[in-house]
Amino acid sequence: MKKSKTKKIIFVRHAIAQDQALAKKQKISDEHRALTSAGHKEFKKHAKKNIKLFKKVDLFVTSPYIRAVQTLDIIFDVLNLSVGEATIFNKATPYDNPKLLLKWLNEQKESKIVVVTHEPFMSLFMKLAFGKSWKSEKISKGSLIEFKLNDKKLKYKIY
Repeated sequence: MKKSKTKKIIFVRHAIAQDQALAKKQKISDEHRALTSAGHKEFKKHAKKNIKLFKKVDLFVTSPYIRAVQTLDIIFDVLNLSVGEATIFNKATPYDNPKLLLKWLNEQKESKIVVVTHEPFMSLFMKLAFGKSWKSEKISKGSLIEFKLNDKKLKYKIY
């Protein structure tokens, strides 16, 4: 198997969404939990502060869950993209197997990719991709993790 080139990945954990227990009481499925107005406002400020990370992105990818799609919409808004194009990756939901995303990312020709997804998926992905180098950091809602995929050493920054 041919070794893939190094790619810059920016993982984005979705912004603050409706409380899981409240949604369950209201019979709202997990995939339909939307961002709260506070989550929207907070993430928009965070995205503006870190706008440089989102410049010259070749590919935007998102989980199909509404809160992830809404988080990506905020990024498009901050970038002044009236209509942003994104790939929906159906297997990037909270408890999916990150092996599928890792394989898929390695197959892509793009070199700078933003992926909007969830926990624990993000932590599982990092552990799979980087093994013991990943120190199980706390990934808060709205966090951004910048790293290089297929680099010999794990170097990452959490924003």
